[in-house]
Amino acid sequence: MPRFIWKDSYLTGHPMIDRQHKQLLELANHLYKAVHEQKDKLILKEAFNALLLYTQHHFEAEEEAFAEQGFPLLDAHRELHTELVEEVRSLWREDLMGSWT
Repeated sequence: MPRFIWKDSYLTGHPMIDRQHKQLLELANHLYKAVHEQKDKLILKEAFNALLLYTQHHFEAEEEAFAEQGFPLLDAHRELHTELVEEVRSLWREDLMGSWT
């Protein structure tokens, strides 16, 4: 059973962003399943890396779409994206890599 379930309340009205949000949930569920089932360390690392890379791709695409639409809070939103990616990278380096090696 998936840990993260898509809800229509997550829809933004932007087809590309909605597709990417659904893909992010799928990747998060894949990682959750790998952790929950205590999969091999290599599988965990691959699942985590796939989620991180796709998240970065999504953030870039979302920021570009927001810029095209003249989104007034783009700078603040971009800063949140940057902070989130840095937190995840820190978690990867300090916690996960240490316990998965």
